[in-house]
Amino acid sequence: MGYNIRFDLKIITIRNEEILIDKVNMIINRLFDLSEDAKDCIDEDGDSLGPSRWLNYEVGLLKLSLKYPDLIFCLYMDGDDDDDFWVFYVNSGLTSTHRGKVSYPKPILSKFI
Repeated sequence: MGYNIRFDLKIITIRNEEILIDKVNMIINRLFDLSEDAKDCIDEDGDSLGPSRWLNYEVGLLKLSLKYPDLIFCLYMDGDDDDDFWVFYVNSGLTSTHRGKVSYPKPILSKFI
C-alpha cells in the first residue's frame, strides 16, 4: 500500500475566461497520451476518479502547457492525511506549487452581545 491522492484538474485561460467543455475534453485527452497515469486519476472533464497515484503529473502537465501557452493548468491534490492538500499551477512550462490551509473568520463579537 502507499499514499493515495485525489486529483482534480481545472483549466483556465490567462485572461480568466471560461473554456468550452469540448475543448477541455480534447486537451485532457491529449494529457492522457502524455501521461498514462492520468487516466486512472481524472476523467476527461478533469474531475477526480477517487484516491489514486499519479507519480509523474509534473512531466505531462509541463509538456501540455507548452502546447497551450494561453492556458493555466491547476491541479488540485488532496492527500490521505486531513491536512495534506496543495495545488500545482503550470503555464508555458513555468510552475508554482502552493500548500493549502484552512482558515476560519474571526467571530463577529456583536453577534454575542
